[in-house]
Amino acid sequence: MLNRKKILYILIIFFSTYQLAYSQEIKVEEFSNFLKNNNSKLFVFLSGNYLTKINPKAELIDSIYFDVENKFDTYQLLYNKDYYLINSLGGQVYKSHNKKFKRIDNSFTHKNQILSSIFIYDNIIYRFGGYGYFDSKNFITYFSNETLEWEVLKTNSIIFPSGLFNNKFFIHKDALYVLGGYTIDKNNRETQIENKEYWKFSFLDKNWTKIGESSMFSGSKQNIFDFYDDGKFYFQNNGFLNMLDIEKNDITQYETIKLLDKTNFNYPAFKLNDTIYFIGNSPNSENSKRFIYKIPINNLAINKVTNIKMNSSNFFTAIFLIVLLMFLYSKRNIFERKLKILNSTINYGFKNINLNDMEIKFFKKLIDFKKINNNELLNCINSNIDISQKTRIKNKTIISLNIKLEILSNGKFIIKKNPSDHDKRYYSYQLRKNM
Repeated sequence: MLNRKKILYILIIFFSTYQLAYSQEIKVEEFSNFLKNNNSKLFVFLSGNYLTKINPKAELIDSIYFDVENKFDTYQLLYNKDYYLINSLGGQVYKSHNKKFKRIDNSFTHKNQILSSIFIYDNIIYRFGGYGYFDSKNFITYFSNETLEWEVLKTNSIIFPSGLFNNKFFIHKDALYVLGGYTIDKNNRETQIENKEYWKFSFLDKNWTKIGESSMFSGSKQNIFDFYDDGKFYFQNNGFLNMLDIEKNDITQYETIKLLDKTNFNYPAFKLNDTIYFIGNSPNSENSKRFIYKIPINNLAINKVTNIKMNSSNFFTAIFLIVLLMFLYSKRNIFERKLKILNSTINYGFKNINLNDMEIKFFKKLIDFKKINNNELLNCINSNIDISQKTRIKNKTIISLNIKLEILSNGKFIIKKNPSDHDKRYYSYQLRKNM
């Protein structure tokens, strides 16, 4: 007979498992267009002729009938005030209007950006990368509301990621982040190479930055299950649920749980109140019904935490900039556009000009831009010389200094003679900016 401790243990396991595996049935067709990266915390999908919204408890919120004439199996559903259907094989764009999806583009099925990253930022539809014509793309295009065509986004970047397709992506603080996916071997264009790199594109300065790389990104493919929430990106790879912390630049891998075996990664997921909600298959493998499952974050056990290997070129670039700034700071006098005395020369910016001994004595008194009376300058001259000769030397020195200032500063500075306001027989000299 079981003792009380064993009974209590079994009850704890039962209730925790029940909480983890709580599910509600949801009616959805296999080939429905689900809304990806949905911030409304609802499951929104176009199934048949109905655009349906269902909350995490599998309760129907809304079901809108649409007169759907085309098949949209290859289209991705997006929302920005209106609903859009974007062809993943080409450039066709449909917009919801009067319960119809009306085509608004002037494009065609070019099959040149297959498995690209399609998203909306700042009310504009973008797509990054993609595969077509034996090559993978590394540029961004956007749907112009003026031309109703796809245009190439101009950048200021000097570095770019490899051409990527089927990669994971998300938007965080005015930037696009891309990771994983595949690129094409340039020597054998029938060969796909797994991408381990992690890149960021800023929509503010239009620059690409390589953040780093990780083996955790290798083999990771784009799927609608992945979602972003409050600075963290949750994604599935190789049967594990992972969480990328954008600020810490590390990846938390959670231990495998049986519930994830039921997950259908062709359907979206989101986090609400520290609980992840997703759509999975029926517990009965023979049943084709779909259910909404939930996983409380606190119920997930951490398998490992991996730091992303930061890009070494970013590190060395930062070191170079620091050293350069230190050098420039030590040489800041060169860049300061001020008159300075350096030994026996006057310096202004990058220019220097030599002074004789008398010119140095005069200029040291004048360099502070203060008024210097005539007698102060005369006192700089040998006392054994009579006053008339001193005056000639003083005048000659002032004239010579003004010529050198003209050459040095392109006429921006001049030494002026100022009569006294009280007695015109007395005067002073002052270094001024020449107007």
